[in-house]
Amino acid sequence: MSNTLHFYNPSPILVLISHLILIECIDRESKGKLSICSKVCYAIGGAPYQITGCALGFFLQIYLLDVAQLDPFYASIILFVGRAWDAVTDPLVGFFISKTSWSRFGRLMPCAEDNSLIKTNQVSELSFILPPQ
Repeated sequence: MSNTLHFYNPSPILVLISHLILIECIDRESKGKLSICSKVCYAIGGAPYQITGCALGFFLQIYLLDVAQLDPFYASIILFVGRAWDAVTDPLVGFFISKTSWSRFGRLMPCAEDNSLIKTNQVSELSFILPPQ
């Protein structure tokens, strides 16, 4: 077994099948309410995101406890603060994006470009920090 992290990457066949199911659901959908088929298709589309988040949380905890050798209390605080921060910032970001005007690239693309540079810098700085032994 290798020591590398593998993230869920859906196969092209699975993506094609889910798209075909979604097209079928849209054809059957009545005005005003989502059908059960549509709800299942949205759930299938959200599964890779949730699986990735769970895998990151699981392996980050192993990294913090075994590699960085933090106390379990501090590892839990780090993971909790991250979730709490998401609970505060996600609605705020959604509000600000909904209030921005459309550009030729859409509403989200200018924000995503700016934040990707900031996030890349943060990850590159934090990925090499370990406590002294």
